[in-house]
Amino acid sequence: MVKSLIKAVVTSRLITLTTTISGPAQSSGFDSMTVGESMNRCLSSYNWSNWNIWRFDIYAVAQEKVIIGNSENHFRFSSEHPGYEHIVNGKVFSINNEIEKISQLNAHCSSNCPNNIVKRLSWFKRKCKAFE
Repeated sequence: MVKSLIKAVVTSRLITLTTTISGPAQSSGFDSMTVGESMNRCLSSYNWSNWNIWRFDIYAVAQEKVIIGNSENHFRFSSEHPGYEHIVNGKVFSINNEIEKISQLNAHCSSNCPNNIVKRLSWFKRKCKAFE
């Protein structure tokens, strides 16, 4: 349980509030986030309003997954697992668990690549560096 102590100090015309929080230090949690979580937080920060629908070759479920491509051929980034899965016609075509950061995203597919995958991954790499 975190306890908070607030003190007000009055000096001439200035009131200063000082907050002291005691308890365990908490990190931002970015260090242990999966790529899917980072992508989700990034979309939220850009006020993504198209949750649960396809928009710009992206389908995102808040705090759960981000899919890039289309319903038949896409990369699926999960908040639960590292890396991504390449799904073709409902079946897992390949899995890449080595990706740990958004900056490592690359389209590692020689055939059956999702539409606009390079363009979409480039957007995430450019806009979402702060969420790594």
